[in-house]
Amino acid sequence: MEEFSSTWAIYSAGVLAVLSFLITVSERIQKLLGPIGSWFGDRKARAVKAQRELEVLIEQRLDNQIAVLIDEADMYRERNEKLITEMNVILDENLRLSQANARFKRLLAENGLCDGQERPDTPD
Repeated sequence: MEEFSSTWAIYSAGVLAVLSFLITVSERIQKLLGPIGSWFGDRKARAVKAQRELEVLIEQRLDNQIAVLIDEADMYRERNEKLITEMNVILDENLRLSQANARFKRLLAENGLCDGQERPDTPD
């Protein structure tokens, strides 16, 4: 029994020594990792902040580009509307001149001044 007690005491002392060593090592690792862990935490926080700032900048830039594109589209739409209006005026004038030309040809034919055939334009 005495042997058992002495073996148990040695075993217990060994286990306590190992546990004490592990606790000491664990504390030292925590002390070492504490600054490293906080350094990584700071880096992560900075990266997250930078990412958010970048997302905001990209969103603002996209909003600005969209606004510019909308303004350009409005400008082109207005210009196209003006061109269409001018084209309609030209087409109306062309129609009016065409109708006047037909009347003049008819009057010339009625008065016997034209044989009714189309003639090429002659230079002035």
